[in-house]
Formats: sequence, structure tokens, C-alpha cells
Amino acid sequence: MSRDSAEGSVQQYDDEECDKATNDKQGVAPADILQEIVDRKESVVVEWYDQTNKEPPRVDAFLEPNNASKNRFKGVLLYDKSRVTIKGQKGSDYYHASLVDSLEKKDGYILAQAPFSEETEAGTYILYTFCL
Repeated sequence: MSRDSAEGSVQQYDDEECDKATNDKQGVAPADILQEIVDRKESVVVEWYDQTNKEPPRVDAFLEPNNASKNRFKGVLLYDKSRVTIKGQKGSDYYHASLVDSLEKKDGYILAQAPFSEETEAGTYILYTFCL
């Protein structure tokens, strides 16, 4: 199911669709991660660390000059891989917010900076209206 408006659109999934989308992306459910940690102990953490550090995370959207005014803290990077993208937003799809897995599902939470200007206040409104 998706919701559209003049400001933007967001794809929404029920739990079954979310599980399928996670599997389609070759994602791993958080419960499976916990079980693997229990089964393999430290070796799994070392393996994951090595895998995640093969290629450093990209922060291209964060570094774009037209997004600089939307970042409250210049030293708090926003990874491209996990950032929330506001679809259909005129002028920019950027807001300093990340998708984070919950125990129940992939991308179960959105972590965002607090608004600090009219521009970021409007972005927060769009984020909460169309991404939750």
C-alpha cells in the first residue's frame, strides 16, 4: 500500500509484505541475528566487523552543498545506505534521518535530528506525515 500527496509519497508495508521485502533484499531478521550471536559467540561479531569495513559507508547526500543547511551538527554523518529519502519532494529528497531495524522488523524505526529552522521543521512534518 502507498500513500501519495503533493509533498511526497511513501511505500508502506504490512508485516507480511515487510518480511517479503526484507527477504527479497537478502536482509536478515533481527531475531536471526541474535540467534547467530548466541550460536557462534565472538566469531560472528569479528566476521561482521570485517565485512562491514571492507568498504567504508558513503555519505554523499550529507556532503552535498545544498544539504549543508539541513544538518544540525556537521560532525554527525548520515549514511546514504540507511537514510530516509523523501520521495516526490520538490527541490530535495534529503532530511537528516536514518532507518533503523527494530527487533520486530527491518527499518522499524526512524531516527531523526530535532528541527532547528523553518526548513528543517517543514522536513520533520513531511517525515512524520509520510514516512510513519
